Amino acid sequence: MRETRILLVAILALYSWSYGCCVRDQRMEPAYPKSVTGWGEREDRGVRILGEFALKKGETTQNEKVQIKLLELIPPESCAAGGEFRAQARARLQFVRVADGRILCEDVFPEHGFSVLSGCRGPKDADYVAENGLGSIWVNDINIADGWIWFKLS
Repeated sequence: MRETRILLVAILALYSWSYGCCVRDQRMEPAYPKSVTGWGEREDRGVRILGEFALKKGETTQNEKVQIKLLELIPPESCAAGGEFRAQARARLQFVRVADGRILCEDVFPEHGFSVLSGCRGPKDADYVAENGLGSIWVNDINIADGWIWFKLS
């Protein structure tokens, strides 16, 4: 009986040590969107949308002035608290001026989140981004397993 308890305590201690306090849930990956409109200005509930895109890692989309590239997908950290930025899947996007290939902005955006574009290299780059109507991004979904992001640019 005593040996069984010692064995049970040892197994539980080893289990706790190997997993720590984090619960490693299996992430439910979203399905690829059925319809993506691409570039094209429209209004959605009073918000001016410049386009809706689905990009795989390394892919780009561009209009005549700005190119957007998906650089990286970042999985959520299982040990982060529920409301933390790190607890969400994230994507690193890069915004490039088409005319000369200059990187204007690069930033990380959370899944199911609305973010103002920041991470611009300097005031002139931020001005160029603003002058071309780019102000914010809404990330609908990120699929880490298949490597894509679905987002709207406004």
